Amino acid sequence: SYNTLEGVIPTSLYNCSRLVTLDLMSNRLVHGLPLELGSLSSLEMLVLSKNNISGKFPTSLGNLTSLSALSIAYNHMDGEVPNTIGRLTHLMKLQISVNNLSGVFPPILYNLSSLRFLSMGGNLFSGNLRPGFGNMLTKLEELYLGGNSFSGDLPKTISSISKITRLDVSENHFTGNIPNSFGALQDMQYLGLVYNSFGNKLVGDLDFLSA
Repeated sequence: SYNTLEGVIPTSLYNCSRLVTLDLMSNRLVHGLPLELGSLSSLEMLVLSKNNISGKFPTSLGNLTSLSALSIAYNHMDGEVPNTIGRLTHLMKLQISVNNLSGVFPPILYNLSSLRFLSMGGNLFSGNLRPGFGNMLTKLEELYLGGNSFSGDLPKTISSISKITRLDVSENHFTGNIPNSFGALQDMQYLGLVYNSFGNKLVGDLDFLSA
């Protein structure tokens, strides 16, 4: 990472079947991610953030079933997150923020119960979050959804994510009240709620955060 590599990912890398970590962050890689990327079946960490990668998620990423960390943030990828991502059952960190990804919150992500860090901010996601959100992603410690077009109520079940320390849902279209049950989140260090349409108008309405 942090070099000046240009062009596409070298095809010779796809022969490295025992490669465990591939970190190409902060380079000048362009174009889409090739299907051949899915042949690196031993990968546990794939970091491609801060490049100029465009196009859609290759479905072959679902073949990387040993992945614990996948970061493709700060690129120009578009389209929806493919269902094949649901095969990455060991994934603990997923960072896809600041792209042009769209669609609803990918339903397949609810199956990734090992996730501890999920960053999807700065995209074009929309729609509601499932009411049972917090009952499915119980191990989350950091959740970043800011800068999208999510709407509806914040799920009360987020209060079931007992280890969450950072939650950012700012700059969306959420409505309703901030659930009082959030007062149970004793480990919370950062809560970003600005630029939504919550009904809690007064600072006093947020006293539950110190409960």
